[in-house]
Amino acid sequence: MNSPQRKTESNADSRYLSATHEVINQPPRPLENYNLYEQDSALREAVLREGAGHASEDLSRFGAWAGKADTIELGNLANANKPSFRTHDRYGHRVDEVTFHPAYHELMRVALENGLHSSPPWTNPGKGAHVARAAKYYLHSQVEAAHCCPVTMTFAAIPSIQNQPDLAKLWAPPKILANEYDSRNVPDGDKTSVTIGMAMTENRVAATCAPTPPWPTRQARKVPDRPTNWSATNGSFPPPPCATPSWYWPRPPMACPAS
Repeated sequence: MNSPQRKTESNADSRYLSATHEVINQPPRPLENYNLYEQDSALREAVLREGAGHASEDLSRFGAWAGKADTIELGNLANANKPSFRTHDRYGHRVDEVTFHPAYHELMRVALENGLHSSPPWTNPGKGAHVARAAKYYLHSQVEAAHCCPVTMTFAAIPSIQNQPDLAKLWAPPKILANEYDSRNVPDGDKTSVTIGMAMTENRVAATCAPTPPWPTRQARKVPDRPTNWSATNGSFPPPPCATPSWYWPRPPMACPAS
């Protein structure tokens, strides 16, 4: 039924091998310029059922953005253009900078400015707060999934950081919970906002999820100067990886040099 239908080839077409077959098992036009929220009846019903109906208007606005052709193209560009590593600038200075395509940064900007890393649960708690945030995050992740990793880690790190009040005072309200995106490759002290990443040293990757004794204090630790695998190279503040029930949970974040 869906087998390709052979076109009638002209001599010119066949000469340049430009005619193959007519594709009939795909949509006649791209799925774009539609509202992801309004056309997802299951999501709309869940939002109302779980007490987040107050966010419907905002979700509809965001759904319209997520379904735009230009927005979908941002996801395509972010996937097609992989990050590149630059060790030195053009003057020979060591920079060790990972460069991301502008489309990636634009998606991160939209995510953070819309509070997908912070609100409403952490900055404006209330009935349906987690549901409203999860619904918007679900819409956003359909555009491009990879950049959602640092967004999720930033969101999930807040309860752990809040268990060390001095650290939370320094980081949470002024930088982690800021609804803005600072993509600059500068020290964390110079940034207006930061995201959270995950770091694993090479000699501990295999054992990093194994049961370990609790730390004697809840104070932050400095990342050892060893080869490290980063989940988000433009992140500024990585918490420890693989926090399982066998860890002293919530385990305190580790301070590290900003990337």
